[in-house]
Amino acid sequence: MGAYMIQFGYRHYRWSKQKNPEEEPKLPRFNPFVFLPPAICDIIGTSVMYIGLNLTTASSYQMLRGALIVCTGLLSIFMVGAKIPGFKWMGMLLVVLGLVVVGVTDILCGDHIEHSKQDIIVGDVLCVVAQVFVALQLVLEQKYMAKYDVEPLFAVGLEGIYGLVLLIIALVPLYYIHVPPVFSTNPQGRLEKHRDHLPISGPGKYS
Repeated sequence: MGAYMIQFGYRHYRWSKQKNPEEEPKLPRFNPFVFLPPAICDIIGTSVMYIGLNLTTASSYQMLRGALIVCTGLLSIFMVGAKIPGFKWMGMLLVVLGLVVVGVTDILCGDHIEHSKQDIIVGDVLCVVAQVFVALQLVLEQKYMAKYDVEPLFAVGLEGIYGLVLLIIALVPLYYIHVPPVFSTNPQGRLEKHRDHLPISGPGKYS
């Protein structure tokens, strides 16, 4: 949002030199909360991917993120009426085949020293599920930016503000949630020990 306001101020400054009424930069007028659902999808998708990453291997995590292409394509058909040509369907099919190969390889030939086979299966599934939320975020952004003629930088700024506020609020309940060691490295097993990040807190001050 800061970058957009700097850009907007510069454009307004240039306009003030020319005084052309038709080119006067104006902030878009629309309900800014339409970009709240994409921000929520971003938070959910990132969180689910983090859980999946902790349960599977980093290489599988990176490759399974390719499911985003398929999820985005399918959602765009139902939500924005997109027309996908045949060669793109072929590409999506190849992506699905690649994802199947990665998943089967993890189960049959994976190194199960750090993670059990069950953990790897759950982690792989969560990585794919997370792409559904990321795809939903992208499709909603496309829909609203086209409908309200919103500049991408402005939309990203709104989502950033919403995400910041939501995560600050979420820090409170996350502090009281205890999780297994695979999801937390602090001695108390808290999901998020935000007090340690405060400059005024010394080591070991909070238990």
